[in-house]
Amino acid sequence: MVSCKGTTCTKGLYDVHALARELDDLFYGQIVPKKLKIGVFGCINSLGKAKSQDIGIMPSFKNPHKFEIYIGGLLGNSPVYGQHIDIALNKEQLICAIKFIIEIYQKNGKYPQRLRKVLDTNPNLWQEITDYLTKLVQK
Repeated sequence: MVSCKGTTCTKGLYDVHALARELDDLFYGQIVPKKLKIGVFGCINSLGKAKSQDIGIMPSFKNPHKFEIYIGGLLGNSPVYGQHIDIALNKEQLICAIKFIIEIYQKNGKYPQRLRKVLDTNPNLWQEITDYLTKLVQK
């Protein structure tokens, strides 16, 4: 779990550290095929960081008090930006979304695959995630 400076920054839009702690309490120690980085960021200045996480969380700039996610970002030898899922989620929906993504990774990944490799190898999983998030916000 990583986060930006959050509300200690003048541009921070919400309490990043509180959300990061909550997510850490919920998801730390999950067994996954390879490391899984979740990043929580509070303003547009951290967009590049959010895009480079396995799961990057940003505030929704169109829908106040909601979040949007980026999935499948990687740094290192083969850097790639995570795919933006343009669906605004409240905190409870965000937690459900992360849980769902981790479950997909657990079911479909094999060591030493990172999340991005699993999703790119099984393109239907990208759609499965988008469909799940769409249904989540329609409830």
